[in-house]
Amino acid sequence: MRYIILLLFLVIPIVASDYQDAIALAKKGELRKSLEIFERLYPHYRSSTPFIYDYVAVLSWSGKDTEALKLYEHNKSLHWPQCTLLALAKSARNAKRFGLASALYEKILKETPNNEEVRFAYILALIDAKRYSRAKQEIAYIQSPWRRHYLLGYLYEQKRDFFKAFVHYQKSDDAKPNRDALCSKVRMLAILGMPFGAEAIMQKRKAHCGGQPFLQRIKKDEMAFWIRWKSVDPTMDEQEHIHSIEKSIQKMDTFIQKYPHSPFLTQILYDKIVALRDALRMDETIQLYNELENRENKIPSYVILAAADAYLYNRKPRKALDLYEKVLTIDPHSFEAKIGKFYALVESNRLTKAIQWIDDVDKKEPIWKGGKPNYDKVETALDTARARYYADLLAQAYEKLTFLVKKAPANVDLLGELSNIYRDRGWPRKSAALIRFAKGYDPNSVALDISQAWNNYTLWKYREFSKNVEALEQRNPKNLSVRYLKKIYKIYKNSYILKTSGEYGKSESPELGAHYLELHTRLYSPPIDYNYRVFVLHDFASSRLLEGKQIWRRYGLGMEYKKDALRAETYIAKNISVDKTGAAIELSYGWCDIFTTGIGYQYYSDKTPLRALKYDIYANRLYGSIDLNFNELHSLSLSLSRMDFSDDNDRTEVDLLYYRRLYTTPTYKLNSYWNLYTSKNSKEDAPYFNPTRDSYIGVSLENLLHTWRRYENSFTQAFTVDVGYYKQKSFDAKPSQAFTYEHRWTYDDILDLTYGVQRARRIYDGKGEWDDRFFFNLTWRIQ
Repeated sequence: MRYIILLLFLVIPIVASDYQDAIALAKKGELRKSLEIFERLYPHYRSSTPFIYDYVAVLSWSGKDTEALKLYEHNKSLHWPQCTLLALAKSARNAKRFGLASALYEKILKETPNNEEVRFAYILALIDAKRYSRAKQEIAYIQSPWRRHYLLGYLYEQKRDFFKAFVHYQKSDDAKPNRDALCSKVRMLAILGMPFGAEAIMQKRKAHCGGQPFLQRIKKDEMAFWIRWKSVDPTMDEQEHIHSIEKSIQKMDTFIQKYPHSPFLTQILYDKIVALRDALRMDETIQLYNELENRENKIPSYVILAAADAYLYNRKPRKALDLYEKVLTIDPHSFEAKIGKFYALVESNRLTKAIQWIDDVDKKEPIWKGGKPNYDKVETALDTARARYYADLLAQAYEKLTFLVKKAPANVDLLGELSNIYRDRGWPRKSAALIRFAKGYDPNSVALDISQAWNNYTLWKYREFSKNVEALEQRNPKNLSVRYLKKIYKIYKNSYILKTSGEYGKSESPELGAHYLELHTRLYSPPIDYNYRVFVLHDFASSRLLEGKQIWRRYGLGMEYKKDALRAETYIAKNISVDKTGAAIELSYGWCDIFTTGIGYQYYSDKTPLRALKYDIYANRLYGSIDLNFNELHSLSLSLSRMDFSDDNDRTEVDLLYYRRLYTTPTYKLNSYWNLYTSKNSKEDAPYFNPTRDSYIGVSLENLLHTWRRYENSFTQAFTVDVGYYKQKSFDAKPSQAFTYEHRWTYDDILDLTYGVQRARRIYDGKGEWDDRFFFNLTWRIQ
């Protein structure tokens, strides 16, 4: 026993000394060492009230909030000092036990009701506990302006009214500059989408709010802001927008190099895909998207949408369509994906499906949204008209657009599309007048400038067309429509044009010959002074007639002039086989969009029959025409011709042709041609076919099947049936018919090729003669 008592006298002073050391270390801020001593001494002092108070305080200061609160609750009945209660209240807030925190602060305030710092902390806890009404009551007792505004800012922030929160944080910082208010208003600016303001404040005050993660987030948001700035500032033109996007991409690349392990890296890469798309760097957009797709499980819909746009821009509509549908699976309400799907269907040549899709989208789009006009409805309504336009259903597109323009006569987008339809229906002057009207609303509209360029091209105003393209290229070099115009201009400016046609056939008729062949070729130079082209020509014809084989060949040189709907052509030609020199001149002019007239004269005409040439008989020809082109659905033309043969025969011909489209769909069209022809010859007997009077009445039904299209490339099949009656003086009227099948190819705006076969029954001197032939027609713009 004596030894035990002695040991206690030795140990108790040692323990007491350690306790004092722990308190001293805590006061010096060496909390880890202090806490190690408290943990070791706790078994000896668990019944000591002062020790418990100090231990709880050190636990709280060390961030051991859960342990501090647990120890407090085991000793709740103690009369805790205010300093320890303050530490406990802070731990309760840190542990998100806001009810306990506010209760602890209330306990302190009962003893010191005028302590504003404690009330400040108490109100923060009330706000954390979402006791907003109580918090507002308590804020009224705060005398310090900077604290009062800070608390109001914190209250509004928790209620997610970030703008009001920013205002009060700003007032708090103005009343007394303090880091908490500063960083809070920086945080509000970031949330409100103003990262540039947030970073500017931090740089000005040399504050580092939130550390590197927050700074990286600010920089990420700045780059995203640049990407989306176009939608915020519609006055920015395309070049300025692309320049701002390029700046953002540079910042992204710098960020990726500087913070390769940033938690925001994937988000930066997502935004970079959008930025590359907006900068029209579509190959890079697709490449980066594919890289992310291979390693990311779930890519956001807006990133997939950007990749879809890139594929569509790069003329890969089927891949784009798959991605647009993927976006709609994730977000069925994505308006951009709905419109993108429409254009992908159009470019995939699924025109009927495209019409059905956009009609359904338009039907579901409300006129009003949130009590305001829904401008998406304008877009979908316009696209329903565009769908018909792209499908070559111009009458339907015209009907829809005229209705929309009546509803919104100042809408430049509607007016621009209507001007395009005017032009493609054969009314370029009407289109130009509408563009002049629309430019009164928006003189800088790129869409109107593009339409104006096409009108100048259609009317052969090549000098003006050149200026249009040059101006558009400077403003919007990456715009697809501008790039296409540039392509057409290059073809016009640099191309030789080869036009050749021919036919080979076999006939029972002595007029055509047992075997016959015709070839007609012209090669035009590139334009000279915009409106002139020189050309060389070569014509060849041969046939085995009853009188023997006859060959006709000639070479020539000529010039063509085209400007302002006026076309003039003249040439001289040397007829080799018959040693004659011929010449011709031809003029045509469109007086308005509908009315065109033409007149021409040929000296030694190429229409002279081969049998006449066999007998050394030649003809000069005077001819003219009147054309009424109402629109793409119907037209009327009248042709008059007089041929003076060298054997004193005068031939007069009148040909009336009415065209009418009977049925049309995006892939099939049925056209009809109603023909009335009559001729008169002054000489009864001639060695060539020369009826004194004859006439023909008939109709042709042309079936067009648009089999395939891929942008500027297309393939169409045509099957035509001709039926009619031919009447020749002194002979009974006899039926005639013809069956024609042909292929029509277009390639890249430089090649148009048609070829086909025909079997026809023609009437000569009351007898039906069968004629079988192969024919072709080629136009090649050689660059």
